[in-house]
Amino acid sequence: MAYIHDHDYPCCGLFYCGTPNRKSFPLDGVHVAVRVVNLVAEVQVMQFYANNEPRAVDAEYVFPLDEKAAVCGFEAELPDKLLLGEVRERQEARREYNAAVARGETAALLEQEKGDVFRQRIGNIPPMARVNIRITYVCDLKVEADGSVRFVLPTSVAPRYSPLGSHTDGEWIPFPRPWHHCIGRRVWWGGYRRWCHTPCCDLPFYRWRSRLFSSEYAERQRPCAFSLTMECEMPSEIVRLDCGTHDVKWQYGDAEGTRPDDKRRAVAELWNGQEALGKDFVLKVYQHAPHEPHVVVEVAQDGSAAAMLSMVPDFDLEPEPTEIVFLVDCSGSMRRDGRIQATARALRVFLQSLPQSCAFNVIKFGSRHTQLFSAGTRPYTEDSLRKGLHLCDTLSADLGGTEILRPLREIFGRRVSHGKARQVFVLTDGQVSNTEAVVELCRQHASTSRVFTIGVGNDVSRALVEGMARAADGTAEFIVGAELTGSTPALEMKIINQLKTATMPAISKIEVDWGTLGSVNPPAAPAALQLPPSSAGGD
Repeated sequence: MAYIHDHDYPCCGLFYCGTPNRKSFPLDGVHVAVRVVNLVAEVQVMQFYANNEPRAVDAEYVFPLDEKAAVCGFEAELPDKLLLGEVRERQEARREYNAAVARGETAALLEQEKGDVFRQRIGNIPPMARVNIRITYVCDLKVEADGSVRFVLPTSVAPRYSPLGSHTDGEWIPFPRPWHHCIGRRVWWGGYRRWCHTPCCDLPFYRWRSRLFSSEYAERQRPCAFSLTMECEMPSEIVRLDCGTHDVKWQYGDAEGTRPDDKRRAVAELWNGQEALGKDFVLKVYQHAPHEPHVVVEVAQDGSAAAMLSMVPDFDLEPEPTEIVFLVDCSGSMRRDGRIQATARALRVFLQSLPQSCAFNVIKFGSRHTQLFSAGTRPYTEDSLRKGLHLCDTLSADLGGTEILRPLREIFGRRVSHGKARQVFVLTDGQVSNTEAVVELCRQHASTSRVFTIGVGNDVSRALVEGMARAADGTAEFIVGAELTGSTPALEMKIINQLKTATMPAISKIEVDWGTLGSVNPPAAPAALQLPPSSAGGD
């Protein structure tokens, strides 16, 4: 069993351990079954692998999840047994796993590596055996500014830039490959940087004693079959299902086809039944009354019940004087998939839509950062707008690595303009390894600066993009699919609605009136709530 550091960042998929090249298992297929009820989704991800080695091997299974997901089930099916996951304290679980492997038993260990990455280790897999993996998780869903409910299925861990000094030992920085064909490089922290010139990525990495540990995993040449089925049950009539990343077909009713006239339910699947796995799956559900409060009650077999209350506020508030700072990612990873061009288009829409009373600045960042106005924010005038639009025309991904902490500290360290509220907009693909430090910095300054984020790319780090916005009472949006290649009405709506939310005051000290809940027999004790600040279009 190869030793893996706790802070290593792995690639996605199932890999042999204990071999220098970490060869991947062939992945025969992936099926995902999703059930959405109002604002909650239950997801089952099933992957089918095969050990083609003539000996028993140890393996690691690495997969991405929505950063708000809670894993509630894991199964590893082998020819002669079914392994079921149990929750243990981390160190205790590791000891039990190592002891079982030492005895020659087949065992499994699941650990959360980062906010959006999990690692599963499986020891002593029999030779020439198939391995079927089933992960079950639940997550709450985001309500978009247009009232739609968005479901995201991440399928790859994108490259993560590790700033100098952020780690004290080796780290995995994977290249952008989905579950079916990963490529990775062993990266050692050593004191100076060097650029990786590969077709898939332009990320800086570190060398140590002139040694570069790298490997290319097997089975990259053939795409994997990816299938998906999705059931939706909403509190009001479903208007449509919209997927901007894949071709899907949908119809009213349930999966069994017994309720074709029930327009609160819908089922969807990939148009051709299956596709090649290669990018995150994003689907939005539009319903007739998205802003009405709803309660969903579920009763268990033992008679116990649980209730979920969902409220999507829709406020009509007067905008407040605002100071807006745009923090724009111009690192090397933004060259891929038209990301920097999409960022320039989004920034242009932002600048042309700013309120007349605001002040603004634009900061580009990578390994270093530069400001449009060196003295800080400047009033929104024809001259400042002209300079901002010129920056959009010349924007390029030429600033190296993704050093986001330093410009954020500089922004938060400046005094807020008198009589104005500061709003920070971050446009990035989120490919950094120090996510926790960035999110914590935003949380520390949430009282003076709200942070709104735009994630750019099909494999953006949602842990960073959504984490920053949630920590600093902002909202997160994403530019994916067709929005990366050209301006679309949906993209412009996202930007306009997010800007509108930012210029509205946040509402704090929210209370819930439980009404006559105490008249229930027997009396029910209302749950204590600590609600975060809300805003127009928030959830």
